[in-house]
Amino acid sequence: MFNLNIHYDSNSIRKYVVHNSHILYCIHVLTYMQWENVINSYLRMVL
Repeated sequence: MFNLNIHYDSNSIRKYVVHNSHILYCIHVLTYMQWENVINSYLRMVL
């Protein structure tokens, strides 16, 4: 997947990491919100 011949400079690495952590954060928030909804609806059903 990764081309090891690329010479990375710290700037591109930083951009890459920041971009990916942003995506991961969005996924985390979305899944957390989904789970919250699932748990809440489950509790409403049970109680």
